[in-house]
Amino acid sequence: MTNNNLHTEVSVIGLGAMGSAVARVLLDKGLNTEVWNRDVLKAGPLVAQGAIQAESATAAIANSPVTIACLSDYQATDLVLQPVFASGALSGKTFIQLSGGTANEARTLAARISNSGGSCLNGNIMAWPRQIGSAEAMITICGPQPVYNDVAELLNKLAGTVSYLGPADGASAGLSLAGLSYLSAVWMGFCHGALICQHEGLSVDEFGLLIESLAPVVGSDLRRMGQAIHQGNFAEAETPVDRVSADLDILVRNAREADLDLRLARLTKNVLAEAQKAGYGGQDVSAIFNVLRDHRSSGYDAGL
Repeated sequence: MTNNNLHTEVSVIGLGAMGSAVARVLLDKGLNTEVWNRDVLKAGPLVAQGAIQAESATAAIANSPVTIACLSDYQATDLVLQPVFASGALSGKTFIQLSGGTANEARTLAARISNSGGSCLNGNIMAWPRQIGSAEAMITICGPQPVYNDVAELLNKLAGTVSYLGPADGASAGLSLAGLSYLSAVWMGFCHGALICQHEGLSVDEFGLLIESLAPVVGSDLRRMGQAIHQGNFAEAETPVDRVSADLDILVRNAREADLDLRLARLTKNVLAEAQKAGYGGQDVSAIFNVLRDHRSSGYDAGL
């Protein structure tokens, strides 16, 4: 990683909670680290720890063989990189984007950096800032394998697990968004469950502990669903759509009786009704994948 013709071994652009954690760990690991942030005051604590403060994003990239970007999203990265593209500073450099975005945004960024003479890896951090540098942190990464091989040691300093997903530039963003889709439903479902507990005088803390204890069982079932969807085989119905739909009827009745928010229950019930109408009633609940896949033909529009 070291190049005596360059000022630093790695630069970090974007010093929010995550970017600062990344830079702090790199400094702790003994790497000569340059940092830049639009709000220069955020660099202060890192400079006190030994980081070099770059005058601009262009300088940060020019001064290091590898730059890690931890900005809010790809749009923020694009804004920061506009003068960098014009300067030619990316030529011969590796740019690692560790920010949220879509798969198309990842592909676009990789193409622009390649056209500027640089190499790009797109990745996502699966951790809280406090976990960076620990065994709990996970990073997914994609892009050209030779480029990944060159920086694998660096990435391993930031996370206990670094999962290389292959050369497709949109792979990490796609997997990250798939996870977000799952979590968004979990968060909504948990909060609705908390409302039910509160209405019945039950402890929401205890509800949280119950869900934690169910995690291995749920994880195993999700793996089974993934296999069913991958194989397109929904005939082995451990949990048929009809059964889940009947259970959702009870959830809707309970929400009405208790005067609780009905939006989540209604949304889920509507999708299950579509699955039953399409003939999936006796098949495994994972068959609703087909309904979601074919949503354009259903005429459903959430108005997003």
